Amino acid sequence: IATDEGGLVKFDNVTWTIYTTANSGLPTNRVSAVAIDHYNKLWVGTLGKGVGQFDGSTWTQHVTSSSILVLEVAPNNDIWADNDNGILAMRYDGTTWTKFYASNSGIREFDDICSFSFEDNIVWLGGSQGSLYRYDGSNWKRFDYKNSPLPEDGSNKCVVDSSGTKWITAWTGHLFSYNENPTSISEQLPLEYSLLQNYPNPFNPVTTIAFDLPYKGSVSLIVYNTLGEKVRVLADEFHDAGKHQISFDGSDLPSGIYFCRLQSGDYVRTIKMVLLR
Repeated sequence: IATDEGGLVKFDNVTWTIYTTANSGLPTNRVSAVAIDHYNKLWVGTLGKGVGQFDGSTWTQHVTSSSILVLEVAPNNDIWADNDNGILAMRYDGTTWTKFYASNSGIREFDDICSFSFEDNIVWLGGSQGSLYRYDGSNWKRFDYKNSPLPEDGSNKCVVDSSGTKWITAWTGHLFSYNENPTSISEQLPLEYSLLQNYPNPFNPVTTIAFDLPYKGSVSLIVYNTLGEKVRVLADEFHDAGKHQISFDGSDLPSGIYFCRLQSGDYVRTIKMVLLR
C-alpha cells in the first residue's frame, strides 16, 4: 500500500509491516504507486525519488529525481511509468529505460499520462488532455475528440478487458467502450476456467491436455507421479484468455498413473492420466 510520507505498508493477512527510509532501502517515504512484476519483484513509484525496486533482499533505485504517479507491469514484464521533467512516459525492459517525449512518440506535449493498460503487445495510454494513445512497439495512434467520441479536454483512464474491449473513463463522467477487433459469436472466450481430461487416455506415449482461460494471466501446468514428485513442467508462463492445448510426451517415463495440475490465479484443478505401454 502506497502512502504519502508514511512509506510503504504490507499486510500478509496477519501482520502489518511498515517500510520507511529508516528501516529499509526505500528511496523516500513519499510513495505514490506500487506494482508487482511476474517474478514477484516489488516496484514503487515515488514523489521526487523516481522508481524503487525490491527483490526480497535488495533495494535498487531507478530514474532518480523524478516523480512517478502511475506504474504498471505489462504482460511481457516490461515496467511502464509516467514521469515529470518533460518525460511523458517510460518503459523498462529489464535492462534499459526508454523515455518517451513529444519528439520521439505520438504523445502530445504536456499531455501527462494517467493510465497504462495492455492488450497482448499493445500498450494503451490514457492522457490528461483528452487523448487516448495506442502504441504497438513501433507506431503510435492518438484518439481524441477529432476522431472519436472522447471529450475535448480532461483526463482519460483506460483498462482493457479479456475480450479486447477498451473501457475509458472521462472527466465528464462518461464511460466509453471501444473494440478494434470484436470477437465473433463462434469465437467467444470461455466463461470459466477448466482443465479438460487429456485425450487419448490411456495414452502411449503422447497425449493432449486442453484448458480454458476466461482471463489472461500466469499459468502453471505440471505433471506429477503417484509419489507426488514433479516429472514435467508443461507450462509456467503468461497465457492469453482463450482455449489452449499442450502436448505431453511420456516416452521417457514408465507406465503408470500420473496427475496433471493446472493453476491460474485462484483456480486449481488436477486430472488423472494413465500412461499404458
